[in-house]
Amino acid sequence: VQFAELPVAPAPPPKELTDEEIAILSKQRQAVLRELRVFLRDATNKLLAERKFKEFTKPVDIEEVPDYFDIIKCPMDLSSVMKKIDEHRYNVPKEWLNDIDLITCNALE
Repeated sequence: VQFAELPVAPAPPPKELTDEEIAILSKQRQAVLRELRVFLRDATNKLLAERKFKEFTKPVDIEEVPDYFDIIKCPMDLSSVMKKIDEHRYNVPKEWLNDIDLITCNALE
């Protein structure tokens, strides 16, 4: 018995969401983002509480390091991270991790 090769069927059109479904999804998204902010605040507060990270809690004082902006193109510190959390600027954990990595890279520079 030989079977004929069938063409791939086109994908069905996306389902149109009702206003109620859109509202539910929006509430769910807001709840997830709120949970993310709580987690990121907690993690950032733990870093702020560690004495070994004291140097990274506030922006660099330009009077102490006058050539800082010549070396560092994108400054970042833990207080700026906390401000970004409060301003809802992190939508995924990777964005927060990128800023933590940026603090590390800036310190190595």
